[in-house]
Amino acid sequence: MSNNPNWKRQLQDKINEHNRQHGSKPKGVSNKTMHERACSLFRSFTLLRRLGYQIDLNNLAGRHIQTLVDHWTGNARLADRCRQRGVEMLERPHSAGYIEQQLSFLRVYGDTSIGKRGMVHPLADYVDDPACFKRSYAAKEDRSWEGRASSKRLRPLTRGSPPSWRCCSPSACGERRFDNVMQKAGVTRKQLGVTAHGLRHQFAQEFHVELTDVQAPVRGGDVCADPETLKAALLEIARQLGHNRPTITRAYVGSPVRASESLPAAEPGKGARA
Repeated sequence: MSNNPNWKRQLQDKINEHNRQHGSKPKGVSNKTMHERACSLFRSFTLLRRLGYQIDLNNLAGRHIQTLVDHWTGNARLADRCRQRGVEMLERPHSAGYIEQQLSFLRVYGDTSIGKRGMVHPLADYVDDPACFKRSYAAKEDRSWEGRASSKRLRPLTRGSPPSWRCCSPSACGERRFDNVMQKAGVTRKQLGVTAHGLRHQFAQEFHVELTDVQAPVRGGDVCADPETLKAALLEIARQLGHNRPTITRAYVGSPVRASESLPAAEPGKGARA
């Protein structure tokens, strides 16, 4: 137990020492990742202290991780402690993606800053029903600019557009500056229903057509008949987007299974059409 008034300064020192290190690979991470890690760690330790855990930074343990997950998921077993400490329970749980990200930051902290490798487990180990917090990478809706054009006054982009839109990346000119420029241009979800990231979605979906000759699932496309062609296409799209995992491509083009589930059932004697 600790009531160290200097814990914030000490946590910042630990962050400064290890924050650039990748969690599993011998390389550094982006400024964006470092900023998100730092903010996440301060939020987590602040929440633990509000809940009555005045822990030393080096004594973070499994029970503290469980408490954090209980709060993020709105687990009722934390209700009494929250009420006693004046901490509001969440009205709805955070998404699986958000919780997994927070656990990832805590995992890196445990592995690199306090020497407790393996302390942070997968999300499924902390929840009563893992199926309720199973993360899906598949896009559920078309987030491309072209896909949004029907509901917003956007001029659909074509392959003849300037090539710079295909590689639109905030890291090229600084994320904050890039966001400011987009806001001044009115390219925001609030004003137009799209973000600059939608250009990546559009590139991925159009590239999917080029590589497989079928529309992306999120646009109602049929399943590619050749599994090997589809596999190679997803991998190449992932590489073009700067990722190494072909599964992440589903976040841009959707999943054939999810697309088929959203289509109406075919009438007897008629084949289902995309």
